[in-house]
Amino acid sequence: EELSSIKPSPDELRLLAQEFFQAGTMTSYPDLRMLECVKMLSHSELISWIDLLRTITGFTQFQRSRCVVALCGILKSELPHLQCSFSHISECRALTEAVIDVFVWIVEAVQAYRDLDDFEVVDVEGVLFQTFSAFLDDPFVFRLMCLATKKYAAVIKSSIVNKLYDLRYQEGSGVMLNYEELRNSFLRIFDPPKFESSELSVKYNFRRSGIRSLTAVFSCFRVLAAVEEVADTMLLFGQINAISHHEIVSDMLHASFMILLEEQETRDNCKSSIEMFFYVKMPRVWAAMIKLGMKPESVVKGVQHMLSECRQVYFSLHSCKLSGHLFLRENIQ
Repeated sequence: EELSSIKPSPDELRLLAQEFFQAGTMTSYPDLRMLECVKMLSHSELISWIDLLRTITGFTQFQRSRCVVALCGILKSELPHLQCSFSHISECRALTEAVIDVFVWIVEAVQAYRDLDDFEVVDVEGVLFQTFSAFLDDPFVFRLMCLATKKYAAVIKSSIVNKLYDLRYQEGSGVMLNYEELRNSFLRIFDPPKFESSELSVKYNFRRSGIRSLTAVFSCFRVLAAVEEVADTMLLFGQINAISHHEIVSDMLHASFMILLEEQETRDNCKSSIEMFFYVKMPRVWAAMIKLGMKPESVVKGVQHMLSECRQVYFSLHSCKLSGHLFLRENIQ
């Protein structure tokens, strides 16, 4: 609270964190109170998670084994809190680089443990191995590293993968530390991302339902969004979830038919909104999607898929409209 009232600059806060960190690791026995102050600065958002990781990975006195163990404890305890704003590209890139540095730091610490013979009797290597595994098993970090392979593949292979290969097997605390298995697990970040289905999604495809939900929002709730914005949203959602263009068109049609069918059955008075979207706005959205890169053939294929795979929905809607016309004719007569 006192620091917030003083309003120090970001550079001053980073310098303060460095001072706390150096005081906490200047001897063979870490000063946990000083290290706790560094954690408090990050939790109070006075320094970023990037600053915290960079501060830790700047420690190179690996012969101070107890300090290394204490820093691994901080890394594992703060792992669930790591985050970055997806709308700030520079921040995400900086956090990615900081996470890569964590993996590099751990590998270098293990190598130092092998090279130096004046370590204290502490299972440093076992702790480092567990910290590496904890970071790799974290879903956020794993996805961050998968994205990092697009730009930092050479650095990752030379600084992490190759060095893991050199480490191979090593005894630690009576337990075999299988670096070959760890390396193979780490190499999964280079594999194409896979859609992970759960028990809930076995009978229902939530990935595909997203387009239908977006269609319902843009139509029924009368969202005053421009045609270009709707088109961009549909294409972006499809790209993120690996949905093809013709599937997007088909799902938009399917959602519109289902909403029209429901309103025909309930004789809802507010059907004009969805009809306006279906007959006027949706064709314009498809035209905007074509301008953004979708092929015109995708519209044709999507409509054909809808008519062939979801004929029952179409016939139900047609039957409801026909019964409605008969109902009106009988009342008029």
